[in-house]
Amino acid sequence: MEELKQLLNRECDRTLTSEQWDEVFAMAEILHLKKGEPLILPGEVKPDIYIVKEGIMRGIDFNGDRERTFCFGLPGTIFNSRFSFYRSLPSYYQIEACTQSVVLRISREDWIALTDRNHAFAIWALHYAWSEQFLEEDRESTVHNGNAEDRYLHMLRTRPVIVERVSQRILASYLGISPEHLCRVKATILRNNKR
Repeated sequence: MEELKQLLNRECDRTLTSEQWDEVFAMAEILHLKKGEPLILPGEVKPDIYIVKEGIMRGIDFNGDRERTFCFGLPGTIFNSRFSFYRSLPSYYQIEACTQSVVLRISREDWIALTDRNHAFAIWALHYAWSEQFLEEDRESTVHNGNAEDRYLHMLRTRPVIVERVSQRILASYLGISPEHLCRVKATILRNNKR
């Protein structure tokens, strides 16, 4: 768990002590997910918090029968349905495992109670929420701007483990292109690198 504590402390500009993280982890239930297994489905009310311990998770939204991967989560990433967490509404998104994964589930009630009684944790949670807002805008400015080659190269530079371990179909969905177009982009990059 020490590595997970370090990863969580890098998620925003505030940190917690090892003992404070122990208090968080003491509330957690460990869940094991198979590749492709959903954690949260659209229409479900799941207000709990999920921390990725191992593996790669993704967030999906749907436009009819067309899915779009809008984010990935590596160890240290926190997922939840904001609709369910904040208003007890059914989730709009689907969260699922891209690889065999392990997540920690903390009930909403326990998370809120810890925030109420632990000032340091409340400050960390606030800064984490601000960091999530920043990352959301950063994704929009990098994943949806530029041509497909630029977007793919950005993924290679910033999140190579995702490029290596996630299926081409899912990666293409995240980049907003077809798997066939992604194949052409990769072939172009390979040709350009051989010159």
